[in-house]
Amino acid sequence: MILSLAGVGSDKYINQMLDEATIEQMSSEEQIKAMELLWRALARNPGSVQSPSWHGNVIQERLAKIESGAAKFLSLDEVKRRLRETP
Repeated sequence: MILSLAGVGSDKYINQMLDEATIEQMSSEEQIKAMELLWRALARNPGSVQSPSWHGNVIQERLAKIESGAAKFLSLDEVKRRLRETP
């Protein structure tokens, strides 16, 4: 995967092509900033990004569970607890 962040900020990684190895060498803070830059670039033209068809399938399955009463909802505290316990 190659990612160009040319013209989108002033980090030492900007104005060069980024590959996966380069991203792995970045600090967590730099990776988050790169991700934020990418998200901002994508958000400027949301119609250009198509959701994969499986997204629609997942939504249909979840709506069917809700309508049948089989859906289980978790509180935010429960979700956080489960995430902390996940290895």
